[in-house]
Amino acid sequence: MRDTAISLRKAVIGAYVKMERTLAARGFPRRESEAPLEYLGRILAIVEGSGHSARRLTRLFERARFSPHEIDQRMKDDAIESLVGLRAQLEADAARHRSVPVDAGISMPPAVT
Repeated sequence: MRDTAISLRKAVIGAYVKMERTLAARGFPRRESEAPLEYLGRILAIVEGSGHSARRLTRLFERARFSPHEIDQRMKDDAIESLVGLRAQLEADAARHRSVPVDAGISMPPAVT
């Protein structure tokens, strides 16, 4: 039973670490001096629609990393689901931004001759 509890805790922590790596790969690494909630506050503007996933995963990480309270299978599943949701939203955001023409919405002044 103890090994299962440890592996559940490690899985939640691992999902959070993967979230950090995912965001770092997109140019938003966690600063060395940032606590998890400080990092969350900074990235919420970046993750657009996946703020719920980032919030949920950060709360689960804090419990798994810093609390003696139990981590159960549902929490592990929630952490993984949050990570998957965050990654999907980031991919959708990236695809949407790629599909917008560079000059969309920008009006250029008339050429001076």
